[in-house]
Amino acid sequence: MQRITTGLLAAALAAAGGAAAQTQPPPAGGPGPAGRPAAAAPAIDPGLIDGPPAPAAPAVLNRDAAGRATVRAIRLEAGLRLDGVLDEPVYA
Repeated sequence: MQRITTGLLAAALAAAGGAAAQTQPPPAGGPGPAGRPAAAAPAIDPGLIDGPPAPAAPAVLNRDAAGRATVRAIRLEAGLRLDGVLDEPVYA
């Protein structure tokens, strides 16, 4: 479990490209920070995932025969309201 968590954290940090201080994400397909083209998502080393391979977009979940799951994170277009009601557009 520690290996998975460490691998996911490393992949997330690599995907962020040090842009943690950036408050607004670049628009999809638009320029990245400092006017550079937005970078494609980095490839994840299959050795970092102790389970099924990462799902291909638009799928967000992939399970293997043993029931283990690998989840692909998505970028939210808007914030979530934590009120216990799943009525935000991301759930549609």
